Amino acid sequence: MKKNKKLKENLHESEQAEKLSASELENFENILSAYADDEPSAEAVTEEGDVDVTPAADTEGDAVPPSDTEDSSDESGEKDTKTEKKNKKRAKDSPSLTPFEESIRDFKSEDAAPKKKKFNFSGLIRLAVLLICGTVCAVSTVTLVRNVSDKIRGEKIYGEIIDNFADGFNFDGNIKNDGGKIDLLAVDIHAPYTPTMDEMIKNGTTENSTPSDYSAELARMRASLESLRNINPDIYGWIKVPGTKINYPIAQTTNNEYYLDHAYTGDNLVNGSIFADFRCNAVPTMNYNTVLYGHNITDGSMFNHVTKFYDEEFFNNTLIYLYTFSGIYVFKPFSIHQADYDSGYIAMGFTPESFVEFATRLKGESEVASDKTFTKNDRIITLSTCTNGIRTKRNALHGYLIQKITD
Repeated sequence: MKKNKKLKENLHESEQAEKLSASELENFENILSAYADDEPSAEAVTEEGDVDVTPAADTEGDAVPPSDTEDSSDESGEKDTKTEKKNKKRAKDSPSLTPFEESIRDFKSEDAAPKKKKFNFSGLIRLAVLLICGTVCAVSTVTLVRNVSDKIRGEKIYGEIIDNFADGFNFDGNIKNDGGKIDLLAVDIHAPYTPTMDEMIKNGTTENSTPSDYSAELARMRASLESLRNINPDIYGWIKVPGTKINYPIAQTTNNEYYLDHAYTGDNLVNGSIFADFRCNAVPTMNYNTVLYGHNITDGSMFNHVTKFYDEEFFNNTLIYLYTFSGIYVFKPFSIHQADYDSGYIAMGFTPESFVEFATRLKGESEVASDKTFTKNDRIITLSTCTNGIRTKRNALHGYLIQKITD
């Protein structure tokens, strides 16, 4: 009771008490009297008002005026975090808000607008790289499948022709030993075509003509070529190099592109065909330089085995055989080297003097030495294929004519 009495006296003395109305003061006194026996705490709140009165502790002096904020935590230690205090304040200011309403209390109109995404340059690069890799992978797969398929087709196409026609191209140059000397007649150089024995018989022009020792060999060879020409009129001849896989028909058309991806039959084929330069005359002795092309297929087919001539022993002991409708022509290698595709190694138009200079230059570029000395009566052959390395480089094999067998 003493505490209540003292509290009442302090309350009347405080400035806050002066602000209370008489009815509010009377109501507050009644509350104190009702709880006098229970020794209530020093903190009391009116039922009708919002005024909190916190009397001073059992000390003499002025009473502490009531406060609208709860700062008693300064003495007992602050237990609530800033977030909890903020939530308590919100609950006090808006006691009737539902949890949903509370969640959108601070919602602003700009929050509903979509945020502009920043340009992601690194992501764009990753996407581009992914697309490029995917495209390369797809193209590589298609190319691989096509190459494997064409390889199988090529083996079938050329396997069948070798089985059926290669017997006609088994000339043995040792049948006649002429010491490697070739007498090039004026008719070989200037005439548009040298008649064959069969043509001379057909035309009745066999007077003063006698069959050569090789008439049977020539007849068998021509029969094989005629059979191939029935398949494709573009057949130019046949080339064979002992000790290699070079044993193929030769095609020729009006350009140097068609047979890069067509078989001798005219069918599409990645491996292509061996073909003569479109500038070549049908009679090899009419050409200073008879040029043949073929792909460098890594399984050893087409002109891949041209590279075997980089071996000196193979170079010095291997001949090149060319079969055409005009006869059989045998060449001995004198140069093997890598040439730039535009270096002129496939040149064909010469004067007698410029040809000698040209052939001598090719011999000097060879990686295997040759003692050949050229004259204006010589004729050469060139086998050209890619290197499967630098795109502008070619493996070039050159041989000079050492023997011709004609009627």
